[in-house]
Order: sequence, then structure tokens, then C-alpha cells
Amino acid sequence: MKTVKQLILGLAVVAFAACSGDSEEELVGNWVGTGTGDFGGVARAYAATFVIGDTAGYVCGGDNGYKTPRRDMWVVKVKKDGYGVSSWSWTNTNDSIPLGRQRAVGFSVNGKGYVGTGWDGDEVVMNDFWEYDPTKQGTTEAWRKIASLPGVARYDATAFVLKGEAYITGGYTKGADKEYLQDLWKFVPPSSGNPDGGWIAVNNPPSKKRSSAVAFVIDGWVYLCTGKNASGNVSEFQRFDGTKWEPLRPIKSYDEDNDYDDEYGQKLLRTNAVGFSMKGSGTTEKGYITAGNTNTTWEYEPPVYSGNRLVSGDVWIQRTAFFTRNGAFALSFPGYGSNGDNLVLIGTGQSGYYYEDLWVFQPEAENKTNDDSVN
Repeated sequence: MKTVKQLILGLAVVAFAACSGDSEEELVGNWVGTGTGDFGGVARAYAATFVIGDTAGYVCGGDNGYKTPRRDMWVVKVKKDGYGVSSWSWTNTNDSIPLGRQRAVGFSVNGKGYVGTGWDGDEVVMNDFWEYDPTKQGTTEAWRKIASLPGVARYDATAFVLKGEAYITGGYTKGADKEYLQDLWKFVPPSSGNPDGGWIAVNNPPSKKRSSAVAFVIDGWVYLCTGKNASGNVSEFQRFDGTKWEPLRPIKSYDEDNDYDDEYGQKLLRTNAVGFSMKGSGTTEKGYITAGNTNTTWEYEPPVYSGNRLVSGDVWIQRTAFFTRNGAFALSFPGYGSNGDNLVLIGTGQSGYYYEDLWVFQPEAENKTNDDSVN
């Protein structure tokens, strides 16, 4: 096993040396290393995450190169000083999940965290689910087993929370029924009359089987993209409002009569990436994907319609690259970024090494990473 820590002092900008190509285009966006705010635990990839109450982000489990996956869970808490500057610190919750796992999903609903599915790194693929109560941190009651996800066990699924409701879609399963999955499930939170919660099969899944995809939420829609299936990288791009899926332009160059996608090529296609949303310096929230098995960063402008006619948007713009890094995490804290934007902390992951560094993306800032040769 290899591990590495990016040694950075303070909130310092550092130079990247991870990109190829000869393009002279100056890309917008700046990546800032957080130094002493790096992830508090050991280096890892494919951890499950969730955020509770907008100020506490949790990182659970993951893979750090050993056959047995991690069980520990760390929490990062963000705050602002008297000048509105955000800072954060990490603490070991000492609340290890009962069964270690990697490539699981995590989400939060009603002040509780939930982690489930995943893989033990060997032969066991899981469909169990656990509820985490932050008010019971440090006790044997912090984790509680709840209703398992119906259907086949899986890993590399995608979870998202839309309008206060959590969903899981896709993933991959091993064994005799090894396959990529397409189903969609809605979570029923535990209640006094239903202490274990449950799951409802949504009979309107995405159009393609896929695993290792990302999702981000903007204005009441979840946007699902990237990932792979038996045919390779998935280029289909869709959004979901809780009732219907709407097709969007594929995330690769495909129509020689339109110039909006001339720069796409195959550069948006990827697996094991991170996705998030931010406003940047504007007023319209936008989506972002970065990392995974490639290093480019892309910004998505949502569509604007007049009736059924697309007026603007549904396009991707390339931003300054990050790193090629599989299984990193992204934790989003609304209102804790600059100008009241989301603060998004991106960290850990694996690409030859297992990492424990942490980064912040400034989407509209001048590129100071000496990364002008992005291809």
C-alpha cells in the first residue's frame, strides 16, 4: 500500500503537475490546497459521506489498500469567524460502522445519517443499511441497523437527496448475477410507526444501467451523469424532478452541426468522479464534475426553456483541471463559501497512491495553478 500527504502550510495555492496536452487556452477556476485542514483520518478512497445540519460533514469507511475496508468515521465541522471567513476541523467520532465497507452510499434525512450497500473488498457485496444518530456520538447506540435495500446487493451505486427525499439508483453486483443495475429506489425514513424505515421501488428509473456515476442537485432537479455499464462509459445525461426523467444533451461531442459541444470530445466521460453544485460569482447555480479516472473539470449550465424550446444552457464549459483521482469525496456546506456560496471540500481518493489531502475549488477565480496545458 502507498500513501501520500500533500504538505501545504495554511490555505495556500500550489502548482499542479498532472495534466497533458498542448492547448494554450487559459481556463478559469482555481484549486486551493487546505493544508492543516486536510482529512483527519488515514488516506483512503471510496468512502461514504453525508452532511447533517449544513455544518457537519461525515466520512465513513473506504478502502486504503488493505483487503479489509475501513470502519472508522470522521466528522468535519465548519464555522465562520467574525469577519465571515470559514474554517474547519476534523474529529474522530469513535463511532465505527459495525461492518466495514467501501464503495457504499451515504446520505442524510431529518437530522440522521445513513450508510448502506458497498463491498468488503473481497467476495461480499452488501445491501444492508445503517442509521447514524449524531446526538448519540460516542455511544453504542450511535449506529442502528434499519431496513435493507430490497433487490440485489450492490456497490458503486449513486445516492441523492431531492426535495427532502433520498433515492438510490444503479450500481454493480458480483456473483452469479454479476451485472450493472438500472433500478431506482426511494427511501422511507424511520418513524414511530415504522422504526426500521423502508424502500419504495420507483417504476421510472433512468434510461441506462450504470455504476460509478455522479449526481448534483439544482433548483429542484437532480442531474445524473457519467459512470459506466457493459458497453463502456455512459454518455447519456438526464435530470429528474421526483416524477419524471428528462433527457439532456449527451456529455460527448456527437453532432457536427452544433458548435456547443466542439470541445467535449470524450473528456467529460469518466467513472468514480465527484459532482457538486455552486453559484460561483453569479446568481445561477451550476453543476460541476471533476476527478475520477481523468483530471478535467467541467461546469454545467442548466437549461432554460420557453415552452418546449431550449433558449439557453444545457452546455458544459471546461474549467481548470484537478487530478486524476478515483473515489474522492465532495462535502458541500451551503453558505460557507465566498460571497455566501457553497463551500465544497474535495479530498482523499486513489491514483497509484491513497490520498488524505483536501481542496477547495474557486470556479470564477483566476487560474493560479500553472495548469494552462489542459487537454
